Amino acid sequence: MPGCEYTDARPVKLRMADYKKRVVAFIDLLGFKSMVDRTLSSDGDVIATEVAKIAETISTFRTNVQSPIFEDTDDRPLLTHFSDSLVLSFNPEYEGEVLRHFSAIRSLITDLIQHHYVACRGAITYGWIHHSRDDRMGDVLFGPALIEAYNKERFQAKYPRIIIDNDVVELGIKHRADGTSENFARSSLREYLLKDDDQVWFIDYISKNIKSIWDNSLQFLPQYYDDIRITANRMITTIDEKVRAKGSWLISKVPSR
Repeated sequence: MPGCEYTDARPVKLRMADYKKRVVAFIDLLGFKSMVDRTLSSDGDVIATEVAKIAETISTFRTNVQSPIFEDTDDRPLLTHFSDSLVLSFNPEYEGEVLRHFSAIRSLITDLIQHHYVACRGAITYGWIHHSRDDRMGDVLFGPALIEAYNKERFQAKYPRIIIDNDVVELGIKHRADGTSENFARSSLREYLLKDDDQVWFIDYISKNIKSIWDNSLQFLPQYYDDIRITANRMITTIDEKVRAKGSWLISKVPSR
């Protein structure tokens, strides 16, 4: 019919049309709206430097979770980002992958605090998920593991912390780097974790173990802890009671000067 355009509505065959067992991290960027608000001036003009900062943070995380050993394979780690949510999935059966992703997630958390004064909340689970990327369809993700991670982020994490299922830690020990002992693998993984008062493990971005980010130097910790305090105080001064509770939790975890 003249003047009409037709699109091809035939089903698209995905490269990966089934579930796979993967580690799934669902991450919520708390205060993401404030990050976006800073990209426009009061007159509505775009502040390019702020746009670039957000793009660089997400791009750096995407780079950190990738590895050349996974190029052009269905087992490669995948990261999907939409607004204030990030979903990462990866196959934990490759040597050292759990530890590598713990490190990448901790770097994301510290980057957001240092450059944006924004904290994270999330959950890391293991189970069935369909997570694929297709040139035509884009990212497609669904499955029980994603729902579990989302629900744990929403109802169990509560505070600015990314909680972790014990199964994920055990997978990291089982599929440790070649030549390392079980005790060494367990100790290495625990350097990235803290146990909270409710006995839940979460990614450590607060204790002095994070000095590894700066080549084990302690000289950057005082400024970093000040950045955490600024982040927490922004939450505490809001009118939302739930947000204030998150800020109070965070400020309580910062080591005293």
